[in-house]
Amino acid sequence: GLPLDIVLQDARIPVQIAAMDVYFGVTRPHADHCDAVVDIPAGAPLDKARRRDALIAERAGIQPGQTVALIGVVNPLVEAIRQRGGTCLPCDLQLKRTQWGDAVETDMDKVLDRADMAISTAMTLGNGTFDRLLERVRERRIPLAVYAQTGSAVVAQFVGRGVTTLIAEPFPFTQFSAGATPIYCYSSGTKEASHED
Repeated sequence: GLPLDIVLQDARIPVQIAAMDVYFGVTRPHADHCDAVVDIPAGAPLDKARRRDALIAERAGIQPGQTVALIGVVNPLVEAIRQRGGTCLPCDLQLKRTQWGDAVETDMDKVLDRADMAISTAMTLGNGTFDRLLERVRERRIPLAVYAQTGSAVVAQFVGRGVTTLIAEPFPFTQFSAGATPIYCYSSGTKEASHED
């Protein structure tokens, strides 16, 4: 119930991100600004996650032989990258190994140094690493696809400003519903990409 300007002054980054997400979600709704809406069909959570992560890998445009820095490890997304012929470089501040036993790097710079492209979750917004991620992909001139649940409307403001592709999944998320879930897809060729860097 607090005014937006007060909430934005909260010292906690996740609170600031949540407030901005609500604001942009109302003033720039995904349905009006994305280039495609894809429904993930109804089903069990794991089946829906696999379909969603296959969509992420497809929208990111992974080509066989490419090295993909995955910032924020989601196991079905590791699988989707490999199914498209990419080599996954997993990076996460919490997870130590993927479900297949691959070591997970904690230093984002190390995987970005080796990558042809990057895919990141929007957890980078909440933990304060998003700015560094944008800086590095801009420096290296590599594409960045972001899969965003929380903060998806915030990330949409960066499409064409470092973010090449956005796969936005605002609440309710795929894992919370057995029904169909809409996914909003942006690319740097959409309306949101007209901003200058």
